[in-house]
Amino acid sequence: MLSVQMSKMEKDKLIEKILIRGPAKRGGKCGIKMVYKSLPKKSRQRVIKDIYGTGCYGGKHIETVLYDSEGLRIKKDGMEAVLTWAQVEKRISELIAQGEY
Repeated sequence: MLSVQMSKMEKDKLIEKILIRGPAKRGGKCGIKMVYKSLPKKSRQRVIKDIYGTGCYGGKHIETVLYDSEGLRIKKDGMEAVLTWAQVEKRISELIAQGEY
């Protein structure tokens, strides 16, 4: 398969798209929103990790998203982005502040 390098902006947009979609678990995104209203940052990281759990989703023509105890990995067209749960918490916090989550 031919791999095309993504620009930083394209990579950031892909990460945002995945985070805005939220976890595959039903009600997960709503649960994460509630976490931001009630818990301090360190607790949010742990709860977000628990809400995502361990698993993956994806397919041939879409990005593959894997999540485990270490964090979130996104693969698409030969590009891989790896985020720790602390980075996920920070990015979701920014999206919420911007009204995009």
